[in-house]
Amino acid sequence: MPGRSWIKGILALCLLLGLARENRVRGQDTLRLAPDLVLPAERFGRVVGVASDAAGRLFVADNASHHIYLFDARGHALDTLGGPGEGPGEFKMGLWGIAYEPSTSVLYAFETVSNRLHAWKLHPEVRFLDTRTLTVPSAPMAGLLEIWAWGPDTLIVRLMSIQKGGRLAQALWMYQWSSEQLSPLFALPDSDSFDMGVAAGFLPFMARTLVAVQPSIGIATLWTDSLTVRIYDLAGRQRSSRSLPLYYRAPLSQEDWEQAVDQVRRLVPPGYPLKMPERPQRTHWPYVNALLMDNQGHIWVRIEQGNAPGASRRTIYWAEGLGFIAFEGEVTLKTIHHSHAWGIQVDPDGLTSVVRYRLPESQN
Repeated sequence: MPGRSWIKGILALCLLLGLARENRVRGQDTLRLAPDLVLPAERFGRVVGVASDAAGRLFVADNASHHIYLFDARGHALDTLGGPGEGPGEFKMGLWGIAYEPSTSVLYAFETVSNRLHAWKLHPEVRFLDTRTLTVPSAPMAGLLEIWAWGPDTLIVRLMSIQKGGRLAQALWMYQWSSEQLSPLFALPDSDSFDMGVAAGFLPFMARTLVAVQPSIGIATLWTDSLTVRIYDLAGRQRSSRSLPLYYRAPLSQEDWEQAVDQVRRLVPPGYPLKMPERPQRTHWPYVNALLMDNQGHIWVRIEQGNAPGASRRTIYWAEGLGFIAFEGEVTLKTIHHSHAWGIQVDPDGLTSVVRYRLPESQN
């Protein structure tokens, strides 16, 4: 079995693969938004996380430099946190994401291979708090994938474990910062591609679970093939469900399938026994690859759409109360509140910029 760092690298690369070349959203981009603030790619290496506070300050996680950059609401640099290394507040296995807790002004960051959590207090002055390593007794091969700040002392974390035979299992856990206690919340459905080894389980057009967390509103999950969002509380009880009003579906072509399989095979070391599934026969549209909730509890989903080679790329989101929204370029929104949306834009050369959009009022 390959080492943990190789496994996590494979998973990260597979998550970035996009395959829906003929699944276009036609005539549904009713609203086009341009950014009102751009922090250009020249400032960063590879942005993997963006958070903000009520004053509009931006916090940007850069995986290439192993730093977190702090900016004011106009994009002026304020401070830098972290850095490469193995000490407290340093990132030895890659900075993967951040979460901000507004009531305590605490910024959390995590590493996805070493499962280390870091925390800084940002107000009234910036100071480092602590570095922790999460250990999951029931899953020694668990990896930390995402974190969300739930309250003054609570984080929601998404963990993936690798079972016998290479099967993946994912679950949400609750971490209490003061007591350092990690306790399970509930399991998440696996990918619908069974017994295929590590990498193939995350082929992007396969149905899988997306998660969003918004304190006081709940934990939202979306099984991408059903297009129904379910909201849970911390006890795992379902509070409500919402069906997304997205109807058009198209088949996955044999050409797309073969290209995806070829890409995954190239990531696997020679001799690794990777099992590949048969091409799915059912239709999948839209390919939803991101789920967010804003601070009002409205659902946002990003829809993967295909483009012919050389065509202009646009990102399509559907948002409750706003309908379909088109963003120029390849944009992944990370946080939405206080009438603004912040996200990461991948430039044509593969570099990453940070973008902010001012949102119109809801149509509801």
